[in-house]
Amino acid sequence: MIPLPGRHADGIQGKKRHTMKTIINARVLAIFFAMTCTFTQGFSRTGFSGQSTDSTPAVPFTMTVVMVEFDVRSGASGNQLKWSTILEANLSHYEIERSTSGQPFKKIGTVKAIGTGSLSVAYDFTDKIPTQGTNIYRIRMVDTRGGARFSEHKIANGNTQALVSQASRAFPNPARRGTGVRVTVPESGAYELRLISLQGRVVLSASMDNTDGAGLNVELPQGLPAGIYVLDAVSAESQRRFQHRILVQ
Repeated sequence: MIPLPGRHADGIQGKKRHTMKTIINARVLAIFFAMTCTFTQGFSRTGFSGQSTDSTPAVPFTMTVVMVEFDVRSGASGNQLKWSTILEANLSHYEIERSTSGQPFKKIGTVKAIGTGSLSVAYDFTDKIPTQGTNIYRIRMVDTRGGARFSEHKIANGNTQALVSQASRAFPNPARRGTGVRVTVPESGAYELRLISLQGRVVLSASMDNTDGAGLNVELPQGLPAGIYVLDAVSAESQRRFQHRILVQ
């Protein structure tokens, strides 16, 4: 029997549709297979798969924070700690620690970090039950991976205004543009030093050395705008940070 032209055309079209459907199904399976492999690799990289041989190291968080101000004052309600920061990044929280003369530091409170980049953020904490005599405070700055750095020490003695620890000093303060500022630091070795405006802009950075114990000498640029700056010095060996707020006239 000779097939009718219409039916023959329908048969050809049907075969084409079947062929296209087979190709589409094959492509779908290929895409699904590729997605499955990607999904499995993603779990391997994050540690969910025990069969992973991927040795790519995790990218560590880098904590940055500049303490603009840190003061402690004694009052009727206890010793009040106030501090402000700029350039917060990857910071989780602050731990307030207290010590008395010759005793180890102990955590007495926690304050969650706000983390707003270059904007200035103010914090406060009150030690409602200070010990009798001299109380020494420091703030432990903890990043999102558990790493930590410490602030300088502040000392509150009875009902007197808190005194600054003499472990590090910056002088003269106020300072004049075009002159030098010396930062005394207790540790020898190399330091990374920055001068930062309260708007979070780094206006000066330098690598310096304190091997002779003379301190770090910073020359203020002649064209530096007058105002308040933070002098930030970090030990390359211990990563201990020393920060001072200075007034530039």
